[in-house]
Amino acid sequence: MNKNEIRKYIKEKKQNMTEEEIFTSSAAAAQAFFSLPEYKKAGMVLLYMSVNQEIMTGDIIARAIADGKKAGIPKTFGNRNMEFFLYDPEALTTGFGGIPEPANTDMPLIPALPEMEAVVLVPGIAFGRDMNRIGYGGGYYDTFFEKYVSSNITKIGICHGFQLFESLPAQEHDVKMDIVIAGGELVK
Repeated sequence: MNKNEIRKYIKEKKQNMTEEEIFTSSAAAAQAFFSLPEYKKAGMVLLYMSVNQEIMTGDIIARAIADGKKAGIPKTFGNRNMEFFLYDPEALTTGFGGIPEPANTDMPLIPALPEMEAVVLVPGIAFGRDMNRIGYGGGYYDTFFEKYVSSNITKIGICHGFQLFESLPAQEHDVKMDIVIAGGELVK
């Protein structure tokens, strides 16, 4: 399958998920994430605000904060530019595609905390065991990772089990993940 066929196939599968299936898969993915040594040693967790039928991130944000980690969420600025800012549930606005994003953008978390190890939970349409990712087509995450290639960032793709493929087509500019979590399965 090519990228467009994969996008269509996954979109259909996601639309047919029940709330219980989304919750169960999200809980399994969260448990797998919290078990990672990379999570345990990270001082910062950067993650997306879940929409539609993505792995839900609300509980992950709450747990990261409870564990004493800085939690950041992205804001897009057009032209594939994206930065992460400190999560503040009282200071959210509606951004691109109706996705909640930070209203306060005084200081991005990176490079403000360059020495702190971070994990980034990356959403996507599909992930491969070859660590390739098919995103939503905006290029925001690829551009972000290219900008901060030398930072202490672990890239973790997170998805439902049916979004995991053996391998995926990729282009030269596509950034590979370091780890993929598909439901409760860890791929390294």
